[in-house]
Amino acid sequence: MPYSNTSGISRILILSGLLFFAGGAFAQGSITAPDVSAGATTNYTYNFTFASGDTLFPNEVITVTYPSGQGFGLTGVIIAGSSKISGGFSASGAGDVVTITRDGTGDTLTVADRPDYEITFGVVKNPTTTAGSPHTILLSTASGFLDNANVTIVAGSLDHFTINTISSPQTAGSSFDITITAQDQSGNTVTSFNGTVTLSDNTGTISPTTSGAFSSGVRTESVMITQAQSGVQITATSGGASGVSNVFTVDPGVLNQFSISNISDPQTAGLAFGVTFTAQDQFGNTVTSYTGTVSIITSRGSIQPITSDSFVGGVRGESITYINADPGSRTITINDGTPSGISGSFDVNPGPLDHFTVSTPATPNADDTFAYTVSAFDANNNPVTLVSTLVNLNDNTGTLLPTTVSFSNSPTATVSSARITKAQTGVVITANSGGILGQSAPFTVDPGALDHYAVTNTSG
Repeated sequence: MPYSNTSGISRILILSGLLFFAGGAFAQGSITAPDVSAGATTNYTYNFTFASGDTLFPNEVITVTYPSGQGFGLTGVIIAGSSKISGGFSASGAGDVVTITRDGTGDTLTVADRPDYEITFGVVKNPTTTAGSPHTILLSTASGFLDNANVTIVAGSLDHFTINTISSPQTAGSSFDITITAQDQSGNTVTSFNGTVTLSDNTGTISPTTSGAFSSGVRTESVMITQAQSGVQITATSGGASGVSNVFTVDPGVLNQFSISNISDPQTAGLAFGVTFTAQDQFGNTVTSYTGTVSIITSRGSIQPITSDSFVGGVRGESITYINADPGSRTITINDGTPSGISGSFDVNPGPLDHFTVSTPATPNADDTFAYTVSAFDANNNPVTLVSTLVNLNDNTGTLLPTTVSFSNSPTATVSSARITKAQTGVVITANSGGILGQSAPFTVDPGALDHYAVTNTSG
């Protein structure tokens, strides 16, 4: 849009926001506005100074030209006024130009009246971005006065935060950088923000939870998340302003340990029970890439199997059986080299009564007393404690006394005054409780001391 004054004082060409001058002096004024923040709606006051020969006529047309394409909104300009220029005004805005016309009621003004003047007009909508500042605004009159002034658009008040794109996946327990920017509602960096923000995430494991101080509205923070999870987002908050990152995944770290699921107490010898082994990193995340096997070790008794099958997705469900029910608590340990895991303590009770054993007496004499024991066992030969249990006794001579023995909260009962009155070889004592049996090894009962003679009639 070319413009040339008619008085020959100076000429100006405005093209794409750049100024080109030809002839005469070009004055430097100033612009003030109550609010120069991006996106704000405000009045502008243009302050300018006359030199010798400058005149402002009562019907003067004053043109204020804003830089083209910078986002100023001028269509709302409908008012104008001045505390230093007499008379009334009308104003209109269109495109990049505000046109202010004196209504003819004021005085003709020159530098002799006063050197400094101002004109206020509104309402102007500021650009929503701070880019391009400072902006040069031109003032000209139909009588040939030319002036220019600069205005710098600044960011508005803090509205929200942005977090730079976080690459995916991250690794649990490994630090990574995030860049947080304080912005106004139009996305301009609020360079005046030098505070801190509260950091949180939907795993609840981010650290630190408070950032360091921002510098000119920006903070790059090294953070760590220790819980492996998909769909993770980080939130930065300060007062009522907040911002949320993109969604990303946190993968588990390297194998550090194993966990063993809870084992109920007690277990029973000979009966399989299920247990779950999990490969974990140092923070307890399942290492889903682990597909190895582990050694299975018990602190007491014997166990089957002693090596697991392969893990799937970092997890293995194993069926465990104890053979020996040694008294006392025990734990299970699993390992794959250095990484290991240990269960909680539990006991293993013997299985149900399966059979008896009967000790073999030394060779007794008929009708003499002797002692022997009867012991109760499960199918794996673990002693079974019997409480107030009566067990029947017999032998193959048919003369064994007593014929019962009572167990009293013990796996073993002692028969201390047994007698067999019939001398015989291959004698076997049998214990029986409801069809559950046990026998001694064969032994011999010798005749007793000479007590009498028997006379047999052989005459026929």
